[in-house]
Amino acid sequence: MAQGSLQFNQVLLVNTLDTVPANKVWKIEAMAYNGGAPFAGQSASYSNIFSGTRGFECIARYLVNGNPVVIPVAYLQSYFNSTSGANFPFTLPMWLPAGSTLNPQTNISYLSVIEFNVVP
Repeated sequence: MAQGSLQFNQVLLVNTLDTVPANKVWKIEAMAYNGGAPFAGQSASYSNIFSGTRGFECIARYLVNGNPVVIPVAYLQSYFNSTSGANFPFTLPMWLPAGSTLNPQTNISYLSVIEFNVVP
């Protein structure tokens, strides 16, 4: 059983650390990638994600409650050819409950967010 209904409130462009207000939920819809430099081949920081790949990868990142959400912006050729796929740690849209923090970080100008009121 649902705890309430959602009512559209506003659209936000989040570009610094922000918190979901009480009695609201946020839906992260998209990001504005600011064109950071790609990593050539494997990046040591992301070798567990892109193990054995060739080509280039562009990484964007934001924080939810202080935890990183990594977004591979340019997928590598071996990703498309893989039979097992890759488990990237993100999906959009992403819903955030009241009290959650959101902070755009690496290669993100802003995150596009829809704010909803929680109506009991």
